[in-house]
Formats: sequence, C-alpha cells, structure tokens
Amino acid sequence: MKRSPLRRISKKQQERLRAYYPLRKQYLKDHPTCDLCDNAATDIHHTKKPRATYLNAVETWMGLCRVCHSRIENDKAWARENGYLENI
Repeated sequence: MKRSPLRRISKKQQERLRAYYPLRKQYLKDHPTCDLCDNAATDIHHTKKPRATYLNAVETWMGLCRVCHSRIENDKAWARENGYLENI
C-alpha cells in the first residue's frame, strides 16, 4: 500500500488563507501605524477568538508592531482588561 504524506494545511484552510493574505496586505497599507504606539504596523492581531471563525473578519483586526503584539499575546489578563482580547 502506497502511503501519501499528510497535508500540512487542509484545502478549506488553504482557500481561507488565499483570501486572507490580500486582505492583510491591504489592511496594513491602510493602517500603517501600530494601534497602540507610533511604530510601523507589521502584524495583524485578531481580537476575536477563535481565528478559525474570524480569520477574514477585518472588523476584528488590529494593526500592531511586533512588540505590542507580543505584549498582547504574553499578557492575556492585561489584553482582556484593555479590550484587545475577547473574554471567552
């Protein structure tokens, strides 16, 4: 029996990512500075969880620099308190 390798990304997720990348590029072009500081925005933060549901929901996005995005991801209590993460 011939074994085939597992897909790293499902076909459904590939389709969603095909739509995500151009949206992300346009969002960062339209929002060039971090929403928390004055640095250049390089990351998209999804304020709603799970991203599986809200991946392409632009209204749930924040443009952030890497430092601010790391702070949100590393200090979840602070992020929830300030509205950067949804309380779930």
